[in-house]
Amino acid sequence: MKYEDITTPEELLKFMDQIEYGFVTPDHKRIIGNGEEFDKYIMSWTLSSPKKLLETKLGHCFDQVELERDWFTKHNYVFKTYFLIFSLPYPNEGPTHTFLVYEQNNKYYHFEHADALNKGLHEFNTLEELLSNTYQNQLSYASQFLNEEELKTLSIYEYQKPPYNIDFTSYIDYLVSNGHKIK
Repeated sequence: MKYEDITTPEELLKFMDQIEYGFVTPDHKRIIGNGEEFDKYIMSWTLSSPKKLLETKLGHCFDQVELERDWFTKHNYVFKTYFLIFSLPYPNEGPTHTFLVYEQNNKYYHFEHADALNKGLHEFNTLEELLSNTYQNQLSYASQFLNEEELKTLSIYEYQKPPYNIDFTSYIDYLVSNGHKIK
């Protein structure tokens, strides 16, 4: 199936299975997964446009959410995008994550492809339930890397479309400074 032919969120999720988790460096090195190589090269990452992601078929959550945003916009869905970050005043191992939420039939759906542990379309009765669930999942995952005090710094931001091709630091700065802090 071609991207242009997708008509439902379920089809989009299945289509996105063609996309691997990772990114392409400026010198065209393919970084797959999120291990040591990911950490080594992440500062060379830039945000992919949906077109670039469809060409490379390689992107982490930041890139994948922009493809999702493109599809949900073109199909006239009501949706929002969110960013999870541990707000610490020093470099840390706290994972960041972006995700998309859409509304359908008076329900809220967490559309998740990049996070393999939570992949799928997850239905909730309220946006608050959805955000709370996602927040708790992030805390649970991050407890492998952060201590109890650091875990208390988890924040959720709602954010609008960032500019493509910005680097990692600029991307984080954009989401925090232009986003709306939820929790």
